[in-house]
Parts: sequence; C-alpha cells; structure tokens
Amino acid sequence: MAEAIIAAGIKQLLIFGEAGSINPEITIGEVLVPTFAIREEGVSYHYMPPNFEAKPSGNLLRKIEALLNEKGIPYKKGGVWTTDAPFRETMNKVLTYSKEGVLAVEMECSAIFSVSKYRGTNSAALLIITDTLHEGTWKPPFNEPKVINMEKNISEVPATHRNKLL
Repeated sequence: MAEAIIAAGIKQLLIFGEAGSINPEITIGEVLVPTFAIREEGVSYHYMPPNFEAKPSGNLLRKIEALLNEKGIPYKKGGVWTTDAPFRETMNKVLTYSKEGVLAVEMECSAIFSVSKYRGTNSAALLIITDTLHEGTWKPPFNEPKVINMEKNISEVPATHRNKLL
C-alpha cells in the first residue's frame, strides 16, 4: 500500500494505529509517538540493509509533537517493536525489548519507515495503546472507554490542524 500511494504522489505518510504495551511506562489508552522501530517483519529488508535503523522522519515527528502539544493531548515517545508474527511475541522478547527502551509492539512502523526512507518521502506514526503484554499475559481491553475516547479524540482533530502536518 505504501508503494502504491507513494507512486501516486504522496509525500507524507502518517500511521494512525494501535499498539500493545510491552513496558509498564505506557498503558491502555495512552498515545505513543514512535521514535524508532525494531525490525522483525519482512518488508523492510526488501528496501534497506539489515543494519538500517528504522526511524520516523524528524520534521514530521516534530510536527506531530507540536500538534499534540497544541491540542493538549498527552503522549509518550519511545521505541516500538514491529513484527508480522503476533503469535511469536514471546515473554522473553517482550522483556528483552522492554529493557532496551521499547514501549510497544505493532505491525507496520518499521516497514513504513523503511519504504518511506527508500522512496524519499516522510513518515511517522501516532499509536494508541489498546492492549498489554508486559504483565505476563495478554490483556486485550480494546473496548475500554479510555481506548475508545482517545481514538475518537485523535481522529477528530479538525482538518485545519491536520493540515499543519503537511
């Protein structure tokens, strides 16, 4: 999908998605702005070498932070672990990545950051924490009011504010 929309002329890719907390520093309903992504998916390796550090575009990242600050929406910054194998999210990996400063697990960021870098576009992400893994078991409170309310709050940022990201 990223390749198709970049080929169509899109220059800025902003992921608005969900992630699972793997670190007690962030919890259900909070906003995460990823600053790096651990690459454990297959797409990014078709675009960038194995030692490439998948990161969002600095200018788009600063604009997201400015918009969240302007709207008074609290957020945390930190790493994400991108995997396309959710049933291989072992407790050992959760604990290892958590100790390395990774706050959440998700399925797109490192791929989008890599494709975007390769194609010369900007990309960043804004994620809502919808579930937790760091307590030893998966807790999926996707329908909790704080998750729903934060997703609604972010998605309803008026278009005039969203245009500041362009």
